Amino acid sequence: MKKSLALVMSVVAVMVLVSAGFSATQKSAVQKVLVMKGKVSAVDTTAGTVTLAGKKGDVVFTTDTNTQVTMGKEAKTLADVKAGDVVTIKYKNVDGKKLAITIQLPAPVAEKKEKK
Repeated sequence: MKKSLALVMSVVAVMVLVSAGFSATQKSAVQKVLVMKGKVSAVDTTAGTVTLAGKKGDVVFTTDTNTQVTMGKEAKTLADVKAGDVVTIKYKNVDGKKLAITIQLPAPVAEKKEKK
């Protein structure tokens, strides 16, 4: 009886340790979302990159099929991003690269109608 109880307790202890290990692994796998706003200095639609002029030099962001480009609430594509645009990019550091999650173009400014 004592051997059975000891065996059950050992199995429970191993399960607790293994689940704690998985929990720690999952927490370290969560990547922080960062944000950068700046002026676009280059766009390469073939390579899927956007370059922003940064304070310490240019910063290159890669895109993938999950990257969302928007202007206001309207969906756009990487081809709509032009050099000189001021954009806000939300990104994660993945495999040593800055992977853009979203690229937000500024909404167009509505023209004011002049009164006659």
